[in-house]
Amino acid sequence: MNVMRILFITMLCVLLVGCANKSRQQTAGNAPISAKDSIYHLPDQYSEYPGGIGNLMKQIENSIQYPEEARKKGVEGRVIVQFIVDEKGNVTQPHVLKSVEPSLDKEALRIIRLLPQWKPGTWKGKPVKVKYIVPVLFKLEETEPKKKEDSTVSEPTILGLQPIPKDIPSGKRMNPDSLTMTTEFAYYPLSATQVNVFIHNHSHRMYTCGDEYSLAFYNEGLQKWEPLPTNPIIEDMLWMLHPDYHPSRLQTIELYTSEIPNRPGNYRIYKTFNGGEVAYAEFELVDRKGVKRLRKLIDDYWDKNSVNPCDTVAHNISTTWIVHDDGDTIFVGLMNNTPRYQEMFRRKVVSYSAVSHGKVVENVVFDKPSFSDTLQVTMQTEKAVYPVGTETITVQLTNENPKGLFFGEDYWIVRKEGQQWIYLHNGGAWTDIGYSLEKGHTRTFTARLRPLVNDNRPGTYRVIKDIGFSGSRQKWYMAAEFRIE
Repeated sequence: MNVMRILFITMLCVLLVGCANKSRQQTAGNAPISAKDSIYHLPDQYSEYPGGIGNLMKQIENSIQYPEEARKKGVEGRVIVQFIVDEKGNVTQPHVLKSVEPSLDKEALRIIRLLPQWKPGTWKGKPVKVKYIVPVLFKLEETEPKKKEDSTVSEPTILGLQPIPKDIPSGKRMNPDSLTMTTEFAYYPLSATQVNVFIHNHSHRMYTCGDEYSLAFYNEGLQKWEPLPTNPIIEDMLWMLHPDYHPSRLQTIELYTSEIPNRPGNYRIYKTFNGGEVAYAEFELVDRKGVKRLRKLIDDYWDKNSVNPCDTVAHNISTTWIVHDDGDTIFVGLMNNTPRYQEMFRRKVVSYSAVSHGKVVENVVFDKPSFSDTLQVTMQTEKAVYPVGTETITVQLTNENPKGLFFGEDYWIVRKEGQQWIYLHNGGAWTDIGYSLEKGHTRTFTARLRPLVNDNRPGTYRVIKDIGFSGSRQKWYMAAEFRIE
């Protein structure tokens, strides 16, 4: 089914009463509820209108007979009708949820009653009831003036589903110790069209809510929250946030920029729980100026905390820049660019949806031949064994070959895992300086193990460095082996 599907699970009242009855029965020591009373959140297969939802909308449009009374008054508006497709596929119990004018309400109900039989929805192969809510717009087209004797009237049109602003709920504020709503990120660019919101039950009680929500923007000039358009397709199902079985839910919120363009500032997503308690998740949309502000927050954190030997996140940052200089994306290079360390960055520095860390890098294998003593060239660490948590080690490269050596500052650390050597994470940034080493000389350099961003557990390690003879294209890898214990 396509995005215009307006589907709803029935038996909400049964679900609420059933859950309450089950709790009371179990408390009283009665037998469990029978299988026929089982309540389901979602069917395996929704009800289907013959030919699909597109045909449903055409059927409604083709069936309209604009009431003369409403036409004379120039009445237009949206009538919201609810009905149920039962286990046999029949349309039953149509009634108006939101009225516009009696004649329009009556016409909307007449159209719904004319709908043919549907293919019923199913759960585990058994037919179930599915509830539909159809918001329909009645609108008279503007026409050229007619002669007085010409009684021709404009043909009505029914507009399809349109995003509708919903009022901000005014119920009691939810205690955040009991239940929280958080967006996936704290900041989004102005170009964002979707926001994921996570709902989590922290309490020992069960919370319930529906699919409906409200979205609001804080107008700084007016000093108030303004409702924004929300999804007109409401899946009227009951979410049960059980503390032991399903304490969390994810909902995707659409930002209807075609209705109201995104503006920089603060937004809230509201939901109502247990019929009255209200919770919300807040996020901010940022323009180009805001992107630069976020980049500065990142750089300030990096500068301030990189001197702290215990700040893993600051030590893991290797570089930052704004992609295309004036775009939405902030690139933040991480030495350990794995999902765990990306999450640490989001939690501690900036949670912005348009931060890019590049390709995730994990368990990269070093598979080139390497030598500790070859061609009268040797490389070794100052000590054979270092304790866990060692930050730096000293490495000595000695040349006894008549030919001079040439090499740069770069090096890598690898750890033996099984029969493979796996790279440790490092900054990946080196000063472009070349060094020469003549016969009988030794060059000493420091290699950083970066224990804050690497799991430097006990095992066998190597410092790897590529070198070559001066004036020659011949290159090879030297390896200085050591252990961490």
